Amino acid sequence: MEVVYISGKVTGRPWNEVEEQFLKASSVVRHHGCVPVVPIFLCKWGWSWFDCMRVCIGELVNCDKILMLPGWKKSRGARIEWLVALACGIPVLKYKSHESD
Repeated sequence: MEVVYISGKVTGRPWNEVEEQFLKASSVVRHHGCVPVVPIFLCKWGWSWFDCMRVCIGELVNCDKILMLPGWKKSRGARIEWLVALACGIPVLKYKSHESD
């Protein structure tokens, strides 16, 4: 089974919106027969942004694909994850929804 890392904007957004967006994308990934990696569940409350990025990038480089959520371009972390995926030859997918990118 392919493993798909889900990337999107987290910082500065209400947690309920972030969680809903990532869980919905996770469900779509599973529906397509893949295993989702959901970065919002990789970090612990109170960790710094830098600590979270270290853990998340460590997981990303072991994934088969990355799925970019709407609004990812407004996120420093998601842009870094996108660049890492490109540098590592990890295919980039874009989540289709009614929201703007």
